[in-house]
Amino acid sequence: MHLLQKPLLRLLLLGSLHLVLACSTSPEEAESVSATEIYRSINLAGHSVFPECNPGGTLACHCSEDDVGIESFEAYGEVTSNVRGRSLYVNAIGGKQFVDRFSDEHPFALGTYRYTYQFRLKEIPRPDANQTQNGDAMHQMIQFWDGRNEVWDNTEKQSLEAAIYWDLNPWGSDFGRFRVYTSAEPPANLRLESTEAFLQPDLEWHTLELVADLEARRYVSLSLDGEVFDLSTIPILELPHPDWGADLTWTLTTESMATYPNACNSSVFQWTIQFRNVLFERLP
Repeated sequence: MHLLQKPLLRLLLLGSLHLVLACSTSPEEAESVSATEIYRSINLAGHSVFPECNPGGTLACHCSEDDVGIESFEAYGEVTSNVRGRSLYVNAIGGKQFVDRFSDEHPFALGTYRYTYQFRLKEIPRPDANQTQNGDAMHQMIQFWDGRNEVWDNTEKQSLEAAIYWDLNPWGSDFGRFRVYTSAEPPANLRLESTEAFLQPDLEWHTLELVADLEARRYVSLSLDGEVFDLSTIPILELPHPDWGADLTWTLTTESMATYPNACNSSVFQWTIQFRNVLFERLP
């Protein structure tokens, strides 16, 4: 008789098949197979950069688009803060932005996403004011903005942001530590939450992977060179933007920020980070 006419036999066979698959496929392999690729870039080609002047609002030094840079080479890209070597404080926000949809076959939707890239430093930050090439931080962010309540009810006008901060300020106590942004009470609205991930800065290539569930508004994990750190107890950042428009955008960032100069017309610091093999996927 046909297999479909034997329900018990079919269930036994399917159960055996599932057992075989479970024994032969690791969770990591299963996740990799079932992930849907949304976007890939080897060298940041087609990415843009714009300045975040005076992050934190502690200085009045003026900056412009001419103070940040992005460049694509054959095998990697570079994002540079303070390319003109001036006494100012600026975050170079390199990134890829999608408007209305990722593609015709991949419309915007809330869910669990994985953002992976490799990075390398050109110089090791040191507590030396005479070392011009000195870092403050590397940022990585998945940001979603729905200004017309199309994908979710965003009547409170908030962006959803899963963002990592690698502390590279050689004068600070968190040098080498990875933290993530999460929400806080006004007026701050955001704060940095510590993680167990740590990397002593060197000049080698490293792989960073961020997984976040935007529907549940929570981080899932951070992976550094294959070592996985559980972030599932930490909410992602929901940041108010009452002045933002009615657009629908998704942004992936690769950011580089030079060391804080202490005051305008004081120290001069630049900072360049290299990025390659950017990959953005949706997980089931």
